[in-house]
Amino acid sequence: MNRQLKYNEMRLSILEHVARSGLKVGDKLPPERELLTRLDCSIATVRSALQSLADEGFIRKVHGVGSFLERTLDHSPISGSVMLLNITRFPRFEHIAIEGLNNIRDHLRTHGLALDYIESHTIDSNIVTRARGCLGILLYGWVTAEHAATLRALKLPMLLVGNVPKIPNLPQIRLDNAGAIRLLAETMIRRGCRRLALLNAPDDFYGHVEFAKGFREALTGAGLECRSEDIVTRSDETYIANLREFFGRIGNYDGVIVETGNLFPFLAANWKLALPHKPLIGVGPLLPEQLAVAEFVYDPGNEFILSTFTDSMYLKAAQLLTEYVLLRKPLKSFVLAPHIRDR
Repeated sequence: MNRQLKYNEMRLSILEHVARSGLKVGDKLPPERELLTRLDCSIATVRSALQSLADEGFIRKVHGVGSFLERTLDHSPISGSVMLLNITRFPRFEHIAIEGLNNIRDHLRTHGLALDYIESHTIDSNIVTRARGCLGILLYGWVTAEHAATLRALKLPMLLVGNVPKIPNLPQIRLDNAGAIRLLAETMIRRGCRRLALLNAPDDFYGHVEFAKGFREALTGAGLECRSEDIVTRSDETYIANLREFFGRIGNYDGVIVETGNLFPFLAANWKLALPHKPLIGVGPLLPEQLAVAEFVYDPGNEFILSTFTDSMYLKAAQLLTEYVLLRKPLKSFVLAPHIRDR
């Protein structure tokens, strides 16, 4: 690892200690030898990092005594960046929810890091050049093993964000989508539903298999039959026809689970058909950033059961990568567990 990167990491490690320990202006920082144990570097690197913070007015060094905090972390300068690369499908650009971006940006900012966000169909030489100046990379979207191999040559820490197919030796933050659908179905079954339907994601979306798996598991576990027609798979070409056909037999069901992407067309059709006899409408899995959308289109005539997750996967990804960059905590895969929110 080059000297400049070591210097940046030590500087950020000191800022991380300030953030975690709650040091106040005037408090003393740990001695140089203790800071040295945080990273595998030389005492000269530690002293250079401390001198840089002193030059910026962040700390005050007293010869023979130690270093003292001079201003709070909120006023610390940016000293590095993390890239968030969103690989989209041509010709569509699939954006990350603004709240998710803000989660990442705010977390990085409190640790003296900036966010470099890029949306692209491919990884070209310009992206590789920008990545070289970063301390780590978060990969999101339609990421393939080829994309990962291109960036691995940079020898930077990388974390895969989302439920794309696993890539060997690349840590990943995933949502337990199967568990989310299973929880929704189990909740509805406990409330008396005996015939459920699932409006599933498109078959080219990597989560559709997980959604169907969780749905089948819940019905099988309750001793209920799951027929092939109970799962309606969304298709860009035939979805309207499929939805029209489904509503022609919706009277056979006493509960419907709607994957998030199907929410708007389903509710539009539901409003038109006015189905007051349907007591339970499941909507999920919704990320915390998407709950406001569900409330915005909420039909007072229905009772929604929302499945969400214990944390934002964007924030969790930012936390894990920051901990690696600052503290060298190993990057490990993590699955966010679902839970139910009644509305």
